[in-house]
Amino acid sequence: MKKKIASSFGLTLIASGLGFGFNFFIAKVLGAEIYGQISYYLSFVQILVLLISFNYAALYMGNKITQGDTNTFSLFVSVESLAFVIVALPAWYVIDRFTDSYEITALILFSAYFSTLAILVGLDYNADKQVAKSILYSTVIPRAILVAVFSMVIFAGFADARSYLYVYLMSFVTVAGYFLVRYRPVWYIKKAFFTRAWKFYLLGIIGTSVTYIAQIAQKEYGSYEELASLSIALLLIAGLSLVGGILIKFALPKIHEAWKERDIAQLEKIYTTHTFLSSMVNLPILIFLLFYIEYISGFIGEGYRSLPIVFTILSVGYFFDLMTGITGTILRATEHEHLEIYNEIFRFVVGIGLIILLRHQSYGIAYAVSASMVIYNLFKFFQVYRLFKIKPMQLDHFAVLVVSMFAVALVCYTATSMAQGWLGFLIGIMVLAVYYLLSFSVMKKRVDLGVYR
Repeated sequence: MKKKIASSFGLTLIASGLGFGFNFFIAKVLGAEIYGQISYYLSFVQILVLLISFNYAALYMGNKITQGDTNTFSLFVSVESLAFVIVALPAWYVIDRFTDSYEITALILFSAYFSTLAILVGLDYNADKQVAKSILYSTVIPRAILVAVFSMVIFAGFADARSYLYVYLMSFVTVAGYFLVRYRPVWYIKKAFFTRAWKFYLLGIIGTSVTYIAQIAQKEYGSYEELASLSIALLLIAGLSLVGGILIKFALPKIHEAWKERDIAQLEKIYTTHTFLSSMVNLPILIFLLFYIEYISGFIGEGYRSLPIVFTILSVGYFFDLMTGITGTILRATEHEHLEIYNEIFRFVVGIGLIILLRHQSYGIAYAVSASMVIYNLFKFFQVYRLFKIKPMQLDHFAVLVVSMFAVALVCYTATSMAQGWLGFLIGIMVLAVYYLLSFSVMKKRVDLGVYR
């Protein structure tokens, strides 16, 4: 099991390195204006992904594991293809008003469709407990293709937002096309599937779309440069969530099995273990970034001057997300997705309301996103506690976490006081390395990885 987790983390590190390294590279080389434009187009792609996909992991797992449906891949390909056909025309009409280019609109539409198919490949491997392959095919390979090909485009001297979309689409067509030929899905629609699927569909669209709408609003009420800073900050936050995302892949089948047996003690064990592990891994990186975000901002260019304050604002929302744990996953996997729908609606209303209210204020969009994250996660935390009387972290785990994070913050503060620039940054990296070496033995003694087997 440890070998499986290690290989999954290794692949995630590769995917993260490709994603982060390449995004910072193009942000610096292309400048904030073009990078902001790329982020603007990708926000539409991601909203479309939400509109055409039923690919919530819990729903896929439930259909394949709990119900034993061996045709789950064909089912999801069929459903998402049908959704794409239904959504395509009205989406074209709306997006074209923002992009004013038929070519860009078409690229956005097909990028969304083929990326959902690649996600399905990952979910299918995940359902078979092959997490490493799930990460490899749905994330690593598409990113590697994107990095390799677009780097050549940059060096050829004709890189822009449009050429990025072409390469982005090609990366997902390559993966999705290979598995469509390999699996040969057939047209398969199961009426019973929709009795629960519509709830997950709403979950996918409502609350999650706030972040992408916020990015579009940032450009509409600000500029591409301001959007570029917001996008880099959100990229960093997303990177911090990767570890938790890997652990969820291992934990999700176990959560379904625990709920099938109505084993609340096992459910709590998974919940507390996940929260502690994610916090011990991610909070030191968050602290490090808060101390060194000014240096990172200066390194990628003048156009990213607002990045430090935007990232600091968003980190508040992420902190609440991390400390409340996998509440949404638990609600969905235990057939309480109706509560998640209420939460998502509330998050959407609050998020959009705050965006409208604060759209003309300095960093108003960032405040709106962060505040909606805080409210959303607190609601989920109280609901899970009311339903199952379980908490996200044990008291002794919390004590270890507080002491560890205080030590990391103190050392980072001392390091930044002693050295600036690249030297201070290297010292910060060394602090993180020492922390992980020391904390590994603590986590090994206090965490039972059996919940992921």
